[in-house]
Amino acid sequence: MAVSETIRSFIAFDVENPQVIERITSMQRLLTETGADLKLVEPENIHITIRFLGNIPAKMVDKIYEGMKMTGFLPFDIRILGVGAFPNTRNPRVLWAGIAEGADKLRSIFNRLEPYLRSLGLPPDPKGFSPHLTIARVRSG
Repeated sequence: MAVSETIRSFIAFDVENPQVIERITSMQRLLTETGADLKLVEPENIHITIRFLGNIPAKMVDKIYEGMKMTGFLPFDIRILGVGAFPNTRNPRVLWAGIAEGADKLRSIFNRLEPYLRSLGLPPDPKGFSPHLTIARVRSG
């Protein structure tokens, strides 16, 4: 019996605005000055995750893509506001920049996609949706 191929997946938007990327890289420079053991997100990989999917069957990717197209979103602007950490600032694993302008549109896309993903058999996202841009991951405590 063949094992079905899986692929670690997530749904995200690339960030292509040079001003947003510069703001993130500026934050990253400040973080490196703290001496913390961090893995910075490369500028070309800066994105906004809409939904982490985990390991899914490779054959499901096309169906998910169809659902993404059905959301009918158009490009929009975002504005960065604030920084934080997941799961919290006492035990940070991920450092992020918050999104002010554009957060409602991102939530709307998440809310339109979620029922479709559940119809494909994917479990609901236990963390819900928190609009953010990942700046860095903490390598050690």
